[in-house]
Amino acid sequence: MPTLRPGRPEEIDAILFESHALWGAGLDFPAYRDFWFNLMGTAFGRRRLRFLVWVDDSGTLLSSLKLYNPTIRLLGRTGRAAVLGAVFTPRAERSKGHAAAMIRAVLDEVRPAGDAAALLFTDIGVKYYEALGFRPLPAEEVTGRIDPVVPPPPGWALRPMEA
Repeated sequence: MPTLRPGRPEEIDAILFESHALWGAGLDFPAYRDFWFNLMGTAFGRRRLRFLVWVDDSGTLLSSLKLYNPTIRLLGRTGRAAVLGAVFTPRAERSKGHAAAMIRAVLDEVRPAGDAAALLFTDIGVKYYEALGFRPLPAEEVTGRIDPVVPPPPGWALRPMEA
């Protein structure tokens, strides 16, 4: 029976390697990998980010996702949210229902914790996730310029966005 648990560094590394072409945002693989491992090591990452894996009894990685737990304000109330992103299934395990089962397990885990909402970011459209109970929300894109005179916070590096 599959199990939901935090990913081990070697599992996260393998997932990042396979998903890099999809979500690398113009970074080479070492920079993409470093970004995620560095983020997980920050105070925010330690408190509010978990890289979860769905594995079978033999330890085979079936699917994975990133679970963020930010504090949000919703309808005048403030509370913790479960935000799911980067749902990923290795090629060899696709179309077997692993991602859906993993998402259900995550929701079963966060529901008793009293999270105010469960949100999910998707690059594949909403139909798949609507079948799991998610509803699309309106989205806005905002563009702007960062004043180059203002230095970035310590430890940050800014680069131009790419399409």
